[in-house]
Amino acid sequence: MNEVIGGVRCICYGNTLHIELLWLLKSCRGQGIGNKLVKQAELFAIENGCEKAFVETISWQAKPFYEKAGYEHVATLPDRPKGHASQYLTKML
Repeated sequence: MNEVIGGVRCICYGNTLHIELLWLLKSCRGQGIGNKLVKQAELFAIENGCEKAFVETISWQAKPFYEKAGYEHVATLPDRPKGHASQYLTKML
């Protein structure tokens, strides 16, 4: 069966990879699949001249996942969305 279990949407803008969306079925999390998707996006970015990667996540989402993948937290925008915070992370490729 060819079931879609996840995906990544990203864009190379200037010298920066921007990971816009990364998702996996809950049943597929914790198996290294998300990390493989990030690595593939980073390889694509390097092949297209990117030197940095950037991602935004919400405080209740994936900040620890990206930190484990080598991303560094650089900024927080509190109360966005209300009651949470936007977390901004970056990584040199």
